Amino acid sequence: MFEEVDKSSGEIVNLTPNASNTVQPVALMRLGVFVPTLKSLKNRKKNTLSRTDASEELTRLSLARAEGFDKVEITGPRLDMDNDFK
Repeated sequence: MFEEVDKSSGEIVNLTPNASNTVQPVALMRLGVFVPTLKSLKNRKKNTLSRTDASEELTRLSLARAEGFDKVEITGPRLDMDNDFK
């Protein structure tokens, strides 16, 4: 069981994985969010952002459905081989 705090109400929400609702970090790892930039200096771009549409994977979770999420997008800087994998 996992606990999550609802930011709008402060209520603690219990997430219980079962046959129809699961919390699977593997699904997040396969999204491409964690794909690093190229290590070679000639092909490397600074401050490269990654944008991933995670709607299909994450809106299956009961918490996302209960909150009314139908579009989930993850945006952030790509991993840097020189800094993030030391």
